[in-house]
Amino acid sequence: MISLVGGPITPEELRKSKELFYMLRDQRTAEGNPYIQQVDSADLAVIVSQRSAQNLNCQVLLLTLFNTLLRMGLFFAAPKIEVPNAELLVRTATLKSTDLPSAVRELSNNVDPHCAIRPYSDGAHTIISIGNNEISANDVIAGGVLNHRAVVSSESFESDQDFNPYASVAAAYAVLAEVYKAFFGVQLRRPRLDNLSLSYPVPHKSDIGRTLLVGAGGIGHTFSWALQFCSLTGVIDICDFENIEPSNLNRYLCAFVDDVNIRKDQHLARYIRSNSQVEANALGGKYEDLVGRNSIRIRQYDRVVACLDNVVSRYAVQSDLPRLLLNAGTNAYSFQASRHDFLNGGCLACLFPPRKGTSHEQRVACDQLAQGETLRPTESYSMVTGLAGLYLLLQLLADRNWSPHHQGNALRLDSIVDEARRKDPECVLFCEEPQVQARFRENYGPEY
Repeated sequence: MISLVGGPITPEELRKSKELFYMLRDQRTAEGNPYIQQVDSADLAVIVSQRSAQNLNCQVLLLTLFNTLLRMGLFFAAPKIEVPNAELLVRTATLKSTDLPSAVRELSNNVDPHCAIRPYSDGAHTIISIGNNEISANDVIAGGVLNHRAVVSSESFESDQDFNPYASVAAAYAVLAEVYKAFFGVQLRRPRLDNLSLSYPVPHKSDIGRTLLVGAGGIGHTFSWALQFCSLTGVIDICDFENIEPSNLNRYLCAFVDDVNIRKDQHLARYIRSNSQVEANALGGKYEDLVGRNSIRIRQYDRVVACLDNVVSRYAVQSDLPRLLLNAGTNAYSFQASRHDFLNGGCLACLFPPRKGTSHEQRVACDQLAQGETLRPTESYSMVTGLAGLYLLLQLLADRNWSPHHQGNALRLDSIVDEARRKDPECVLFCEEPQVQARFRENYGPEY
């Protein structure tokens, strides 16, 4: 959209006009849920206990929750909060605040300058409880971390002190999924879960080597948001060629209003450098162009992370035979993440077989029909993109005990499927063929 003064819409215009901000950011919000535009505002409260306010797990959960909630549409822009004063244990370069209540408000204003956060008073349709709070309400959604598990319950509880960033971030997304169903579950025919427990690996220091991140979009952002809370070192090179637009702010967790119009790879590289020990570089270009110009060589990377929204680009990355390929995607409320070492199990192309009426030479994107008619994927909410990014990070850090493929639905988090995929005999990259596997081995030496 063009600014009234010429050129792209500016951050100043988005801050000045509430109507313009929500119109541009939330233009696809109702695609998966038309009911969200038929009501005024969510009667939602967030209450944190004093003990939880001093717990690192709960602080990460709380910051992730507000960063995600306030991107879910105007309907969720006015929560009531009760957060006790406590020192901020999460140090990020993007927050100047040193105490937790101030950090929550600062982050919220960066995400949505028009949000109307209010102090909590008795009564709300739905209450998010973080900690063992005494709440007399019918609809309580409690979230936290117990024994390295993300736990959601209808009864309040205190979290463990042992820090697990994966479980903390996952708990925030799981709580928001239940909040979403508290308001729209009947219309969407998705019942609430009274209790949910998702297990995650025990965190440890790790070196990710040299990694290539292809695509600095929504999943790349939620991947990076979770990454900043982990003890990681290494190098990430990022390739993307577009600028951040107002409509991206509904799910780009590392981007805020002031970042609109900045090139995506430059912004995300700067965010990672500023908030973690990982070195990050912006490559400034489209993946296919960078490879075509020999600006990058896939063999130089230990891992390639694909955050792409179409099958053709996924094919392109896998056809270059990376040593280890990680992938994630979303559609509406569904998410999936996988890892592929090419020789063992299905390659990435095996997950996306060609459609009837198409040939290997004329592949179609995931948002197109075989006849050429365009069909865009349904927009995903920030909580769904968050789950995809988190599980993508877990694939990056996985050992052999972590399943190479996870897929699930944010509205049914008790039914996440984890499995190993076999090679598809009709794979468009012919990954079972000895000649193709021999080429892979030639690239990486006798260890394969």
